[in-house]
Amino acid sequence: MYQPLQLLNNYTEKGDISWQELDLARMLYRRQHKLPDWLYLTNNEAFYAFRCKGIITQEETDQNFKSQIMFISYMLSVLASWRISKQVYHFEPEMEELLYSQASEELLLPVEVLKNMPYSCIYFESPNLYENQFHGFFACFDIIEDMELLKFVILHNDGEVVDIHSIELKSGQTLKECMTTLLKIQYSSQDVDKELDYSLIVVEKMLQLVLYVCAENADIQNADPGRNTVKPKAIRNIKDKYREISRWDVGNNVIKRIRNHKKAHNTTTLAETDKEENNDQTASPIERHHVTPHVRRGHWQSYWVGKKDGSEERRLVLRWKHFIYVNADGPDALPVTINCIQK
Repeated sequence: MYQPLQLLNNYTEKGDISWQELDLARMLYRRQHKLPDWLYLTNNEAFYAFRCKGIITQEETDQNFKSQIMFISYMLSVLASWRISKQVYHFEPEMEELLYSQASEELLLPVEVLKNMPYSCIYFESPNLYENQFHGFFACFDIIEDMELLKFVILHNDGEVVDIHSIELKSGQTLKECMTTLLKIQYSSQDVDKELDYSLIVVEKMLQLVLYVCAENADIQNADPGRNTVKPKAIRNIKDKYREISRWDVGNNVIKRIRNHKKAHNTTTLAETDKEENNDQTASPIERHHVTPHVRRGHWQSYWVGKKDGSEERRLVLRWKHFIYVNADGPDALPVTINCIQK
């Protein structure tokens, strides 16, 4: 079974609270707490559902049991949010690696760029995330005590949860600042050096994929435009079947262009090898110096649109400045396909 659906079904079978009960608790909670409509289920709402059912009380003193319920609430808030939309993004392997190669650069982008994520919860297939151990991860928004978060749940290849991470989206700060602050709090009671290094590497890589689908010029296409995706209108009608998943291919056109250029370059190189060798025999050392054709990695650019006087809503636009060819015959800019995805 497809790994995210396997995890979803595991919680359906073993959970003490049904999805319908979660939805009812959500409606009751929002009668007293104002939350945005685009956010389906928060961690607090999932925890509130356990209290409504009497599984945990406000006076609970068993900290281990309380921690378990808090973890389950975290997971339920992510799974329930993904369950209603079931959006999956699949990256071409080369595209995935290209984006990961940018992760070493400091993420100095304002956190507001993440508000361009097309859905409140998305599953990203990411087999190359870390030593080929993982199938992918969920990225999901949450609000806890007026603190906006982006939560990550990483799945192992066998469909089991490997790790969870969260970063606070604090307005006015960069992604790097928000990420470092919350991760240090998360590991404050541990020997943080090794854990923090691993977490930063993984979170930085995951953010590269998230940022790409936030970009205005992202190359995203429907993976199966001829297939009719079933989208139930009511919670009770959701069956958690693969036919309910909307799947998107990312980077196909970009990678196709790279492959075509490499193929053309290799053909040209073979034909000109003898001529270059003959020229090198009579050329000076400076003339013989040759930079191997390669691709310079991409980077992010962002800018605000909208009037500053408050007469219209301002938003932060993100664009991926794709790689460029260095010392090659190909163009120094690759066209990308812009796809509008309705929220």
